[in-house]
Amino acid sequence: MKIHDLPYIMGWADKLLIKKLHKYIADFGKFDNRETAKIFTEILAKNTRYITDEPSQTHIIACAYIMATYQQLRLNGESQQQAITKLTWAFKQPGRFMVTWGMRLWLWFSRDVKAGIKLENIRKEKSYGEQFKFSAEIDELSYISVVHICAYHEFFKRNLCPELTAIFCDWDVLWTDEIEKQNCGVRFERPCTLGTGGDCCRFEFYFDEDD
Repeated sequence: MKIHDLPYIMGWADKLLIKKLHKYIADFGKFDNRETAKIFTEILAKNTRYITDEPSQTHIIACAYIMATYQQLRLNGESQQQAITKLTWAFKQPGRFMVTWGMRLWLWFSRDVKAGIKLENIRKEKSYGEQFKFSAEIDELSYISVVHICAYHEFFKRNLCPELTAIFCDWDVLWTDEIEKQNCGVRFERPCTLGTGGDCCRFEFYFDEDD
């Protein structure tokens, strides 16, 4: 199995993850990226049959590389918790600046944050592809996006390491934390996620009455 055998051309985000993740992991000490690449290729080969559309390929590439890096860390003698802690931090680094500042600037300059959040959630639900299943609970003062099926969680369950889903859950704080920091008339809550044992992921946005 080689990258060019995939059904879709790899996107820039896929390439950034593969190129940069090992750099941040290597900051912790000895890390053999060549061995990780070998493990990644093996995991990818076992999961390509689950690629059903272009977004699902992106999801599977990300999950396979996280899983390969996790296995490499465990082979290096890291405990499960040590490996997950390092991966959780490293996974946030490649796009941290872009995601955090992108959200910050959007909140600063958006003319209608409430409408923008609703539209962005609708866009996200479409762009994530058919391996995510969403529903929405909407009223005048709230927008709640509910994830019933998550491609990341399904991948890790299928590959017998569901504990790795939480790494993706934790990545979301790059943008969700900005909502509270910017005091923009929106309160965000996420009371449960599939990756932390919930029966769904709830992204809850509550709007000030005078917003």
